[in-house]
Amino acid sequence: MIVVLLLLGQLITIEGGSKNLICEEIGTCSTCRSQEIDAEYCRDTGKRMKIHCKDDENEFDDYKSCSITSDDDQFNVIIFQVVMAVVGGLAYWGVQSRKKYNMTLFDYRKLR
Repeated sequence: MIVVLLLLGQLITIEGGSKNLICEEIGTCSTCRSQEIDAEYCRDTGKRMKIHCKDDENEFDDYKSCSITSDDDQFNVIIFQVVMAVVGGLAYWGVQSRKKYNMTLFDYRKLR
């Protein structure tokens, strides 16, 4: 049986044999609970996303593995802001030190 995954936006179509399985993401990526850690969808990343699947006969809800939660996004934004603040501080310090190094006699007189 050949399984073909087609990921188009948030719609996943799995074709194989006589079944046509269409799955749609209906939840957000979240961290797996402690009792779900051994589940197949939590083994890879420790995170899960709820999906709603339909095939020729029935509909069911399931979970799939995902990689980034909203908490991860917030953490990445905070890390980015801290790094940019450090880079900005170093740039400001560099400009000030170069400015002092290149002062003219007139500039020294203005400081008094």
